[in-house]
Amino acid sequence: MAGLYSIKRGSLKIWDTAVRYTEVLNAFLPSRALVSFKQQTGAAASPGIFPGQRVQEGQLIGVSSDAAARIHSPIPGIIRELRTTLMPNGKKELVAVIDLEGRFSILGKKPEELSWKYRSDAELISQISERGIINTFDSPCPLAVQIQNTRKKRSSAQKGIGSLLVRLFDSDPTYSTDEFLARTRFDGILQGAAITAKAMGASRIVLAYAAKKWFGPPEEKLKNFFPGKDTIDVQLVNAESARYPCGDGRELINLVNRIGKKAEKPLFTYNDLMIDAVTALAVRDAIVCNIPMMERYIHVSGSALVSSAMFKVRIGTRIGDIIEECGGFSAPPSKIVINGLLRGQAIYDLDTPITKYTKAVCVLAREQNPDSVSMSCTRCGCCISICPVGIEPMKLYHDFINRISGPGGRTFSTARLCTGCASCSCVCPARIPLYQIVSHIKNEFGEDGK
Repeated sequence: MAGLYSIKRGSLKIWDTAVRYTEVLNAFLPSRALVSFKQQTGAAASPGIFPGQRVQEGQLIGVSSDAAARIHSPIPGIIRELRTTLMPNGKKELVAVIDLEGRFSILGKKPEELSWKYRSDAELISQISERGIINTFDSPCPLAVQIQNTRKKRSSAQKGIGSLLVRLFDSDPTYSTDEFLARTRFDGILQGAAITAKAMGASRIVLAYAAKKWFGPPEEKLKNFFPGKDTIDVQLVNAESARYPCGDGRELINLVNRIGKKAEKPLFTYNDLMIDAVTALAVRDAIVCNIPMMERYIHVSGSALVSSAMFKVRIGTRIGDIIEECGGFSAPPSKIVINGLLRGQAIYDLDTPITKYTKAVCVLAREQNPDSVSMSCTRCGCCISICPVGIEPMKLYHDFINRISGPGGRTFSTARLCTGCASCSCVCPARIPLYQIVSHIKNEFGEDGK
């Protein structure tokens, strides 16, 4: 899987020994799909269907406000029921249970190749919203909302040139979904980046990768992928020598601005937009191929599986079905982790469905994941030494268990600085779940501490 070493402030060095895949496998279509009405942080979409109704592939089934992503049926079939089910983020949400039945209207047909370069910014944003695209760079969020907010921030701040950063590697190095797509679907990712850049009015594109050698076309030819190539600025940033959490937004902003330190203004700010390779490819499929967001690329691996693979999976497919496609369990499983071993979420229900924000599934064997019993804090200071933002997880832990500070207090204010890299939990010799505790402090009172 992965190894950890070199404990310095903000530098958890990780080397990846994951299998390098050469192809993506199309997962079997689910005979029953469990489609959640909440596929991002914030509000959930409202059900636009009822039990017993017949739906078509790609049909809108979740009607949303501007703050929630629209939901489409990944398969044709019958709505059997609406019920609550455990999601990959560990929460229970309302889902539509769809039994496969009828003809496919999209699958098996030649994809469309629609022109987009002459569409207006407003039309592109509207179509990204209608297709239900979410951005999984960090916390899952509707991309159309982020684009609109970015345009408003840049307009009010009068920053002039807007920037779009595309991360071509994975934020959690224990899986390789984004990296795989960057190497095998590069043209599609660039096309999706160009569409996003046009929608937000960006004049600068930053491609962040983490490899010893650039795997794309020469830098001078990258502009050819973008409309208005005479006015667009495309830059490559290599994060290969940076240490985890180099894929975090704050670290990437600092990295980009250090490289461009001779520029009169920062090359990238929080008024700009960051997306990952998965999101860029979803934009391309939505706008060029006219396909709503119904599928995800998933890296499935782990010592408890017969085999590992990179799958293209329909949203709503149960994790148990994906494990079956890998040949089942090769050893008694101890834990199933979603979206990376460092900052992922453990689940224990094989009926948990794939969602729009699922990128990876890792199934650990018992010998690789022995029972962890937390002990008392030894005050070794490892968590303090490794924190990239300089907070003291140990103090937050003691404040939390003693209920010293509530909303608006020191504990909550400090916890909000956490980037969620989970390095503190990785190095804690007492096995205290520091990352989970700090995350709980941030979420306990809501985003505004209420």
